[in-house]
Amino acid sequence: MAPIDKFVAERDAVADTLEYIDSKVKAHQVTPVDGTSIPILLEEVASCRVKLHEIHLKIRTLCPNHMGTHKQDLFLLLNSADSIHNALHGIQASLPITNSSTNSSTQQIRLPKLDLKAFDGSILEWTSFRDLFTASIHSNTTISKGQKLTYLKSYLKGEPAKLIQSMVLSDANYDIAWQQLHDRYQNDREILFAILRRFYNQPAANSSSSIRSLVDTSKECQRSLQILNLNTDKTTDAMMLFTILNKLDHTSRELWEQSLKGNSIPTLAELFEFMEQRARALAAGPKPRNSSKPEPSPTRAHVHHTHTESNCKVCGVNPHPI
Repeated sequence: MAPIDKFVAERDAVADTLEYIDSKVKAHQVTPVDGTSIPILLEEVASCRVKLHEIHLKIRTLCPNHMGTHKQDLFLLLNSADSIHNALHGIQASLPITNSSTNSSTQQIRLPKLDLKAFDGSILEWTSFRDLFTASIHSNTTISKGQKLTYLKSYLKGEPAKLIQSMVLSDANYDIAWQQLHDRYQNDREILFAILRRFYNQPAANSSSSIRSLVDTSKECQRSLQILNLNTDKTTDAMMLFTILNKLDHTSRELWEQSLKGNSIPTLAELFEFMEQRARALAAGPKPRNSSKPEPSPTRAHVHHTHTESNCKVCGVNPHPI
């Protein structure tokens, strides 16, 4: 299964969950929804919204230039989630008030866990953190701002955590905390320079693992430039291609030249495909022999010379002058 198909299947599973909850809401007149189950259903709707945004971000990262249909599907599902959320609150408001009020029941909803890496202040990580947090929490109308601030604090560490650690958990402080993070880290110029430094400072590659690392990091930098809404045209691709080629070993560059046909300028996608094949070939080839093993020293033959005098050849007695 291709990666994009996997994410679409995950999104369809979330859609099935929303459809199930919607069926319970629509059947309320015939089969009333129990008041104690409404907070659970509201929690499930909130969790579905979070999952939808997480899946959408993965799809956008995988194919940023083909998002038309995926955007429409996301908007339809989010609208469905909002309608279900509002209908559940309507049902909740129509029920007799018990000892546990509507507000307290809503506040006791357990916040769903996010698949989100804590932000530590790295300028390269800010954009992805901002987009995922905005999609999953900041734009989520089903949770209060106080709950959003709870989320925000739990996904910060290091310098960003210290920046807002003195703020009390309240609805009023959420917008202030979010704006402070924006003011500190939303610097497109610094983000751009950090991306370029990461790309140009990659080490030379001459092994299977290092070539794959060069491919992965270069692709990440390319996607990061696109997220900044910078036009990565053919000139940009050509400059990136030249830089990447200069980081390959001599043999790999020779094989690359041999693979080209004609005099047209190759694309980055073609170079990445070649590098993947080259990495597989190196991984499958024989391991280099260990040249650091000391050679055995040659065995020296020891010859003992004994000086003896032969007997007389005529008389056979001890040697004597003739």
